[in-house]
Amino acid sequence: MYELVKGAVGNLLKVPLDPPPPPAGAPGSVRVFRASRKWLHYRLLGWYIGLAVEIPFLMALAGGSIFTLKAIGVLLAVFALAVAAAFTFLSYCVTRLDYDLRYYQITDRSLRIREGALGIREVTITYANVQDVKISQGPLQQIFGISDLVVSTAGGGGTIRAEGADPWGGGHHGVFRGIENAEGLRDEILALLRRHRDAGLGDPDDRRRQALRPASPAGLTPLAAARLAGIRDELRAARQALEALPS
Repeated sequence: MYELVKGAVGNLLKVPLDPPPPPAGAPGSVRVFRASRKWLHYRLLGWYIGLAVEIPFLMALAGGSIFTLKAIGVLLAVFALAVAAAFTFLSYCVTRLDYDLRYYQITDRSLRIREGALGIREVTITYANVQDVKISQGPLQQIFGISDLVVSTAGGGGTIRAEGADPWGGGHHGVFRGIENAEGLRDEILALLRRHRDAGLGDPDDRRRQALRPASPAGLTPLAAARLAGIRDELRAARQALEALPS
């Protein structure tokens, strides 16, 4: 039944079911992986709890309606059961779709994260823009043995958003949700980042702008260097004028 819903969502809403195209990088360096299966159970925990509370309540409602032998009570019970079952199944499908349609990709130059069930969100980060890589783990995540790996870019700030918050709304972050070996993934990304920087790689437009930018002493901006050069020339002229005065 779920597979029918998944196919219908893909056809009706034009949601891509296949992995996204790989980001920039050597073809042989592409690695595609998924969130841990434990992360799916972690996300479904609330669904399981709700189901455990819902079933006894609905059974009591149906039993009471049948016991009274009133037609209106039986109809209301059947309607309530149908609505509850539909809502429960729908919430399961949304959570499961969010897991199935989540893809993580890493190359030797960049990474890409795609997530979302009814609304696809995708972020691509090149290693030239990476500022920080951190692991985030809540108490419940620790019980399940999973973590989130947060990759922050320059200008993204230092805040790591908790599980359940929107990682795309307020900063420049890419979040690998539900990773079992977050330490290993962090070390892999850091190694690729060091290799990228040691090789002097970067965004082609950034390298072109840097090449066209005139060199300046002590890392000054061209405008500041020009102003200092003007002051230097005025001081030289004043010194020459003083030396030319008769003693």
